[in-house]
Amino acid sequence: MQNITIQNVTEQPSDLVLYPDFVISSMLAVGPCRVEADFLSQKGDVVDFTLTERKTGTPRVVMQVPSSHYRPTLARFAVFSKLDNLYCGHTLFACDYERDGQLHPHRFSLFLCNEPTMGLWLKFYLYGIDGLFPLFKKPAA
Repeated sequence: MQNITIQNVTEQPSDLVLYPDFVISSMLAVGPCRVEADFLSQKGDVVDFTLTERKTGTPRVVMQVPSSHYRPTLARFAVFSKLDNLYCGHTLFACDYERDGQLHPHRFSLFLCNEPTMGLWLKFYLYGIDGLFPLFKKPAA
């Protein structure tokens, strides 16, 4: 599995090149979660990137992209994550991030489709943090 280094970006940047760093930074801050974006669910002239934490299941908009920049944004995610095909596919990678005073690899899975006849969407998961188990406690019954 490839290890990717990111810049810690805490506010949505104006530079499209930093969008993946920002989304990943947002994901790393909360732990296991997913981010989804779909052109068909655009509101007005923007497409929301919605983050859902695994602990709470509560979605929140983490980033908004003008619909005119959405396809270039998906292409940027493909290039950043070294996806073999810029138009669609799946890739796995890891980022090292400090949690509880120790550096741990955080594992990601990215599914992306940037082909208009098939759809324009992204599903991005932070699914594992090496060395941390269980990732969260289940609520008492």
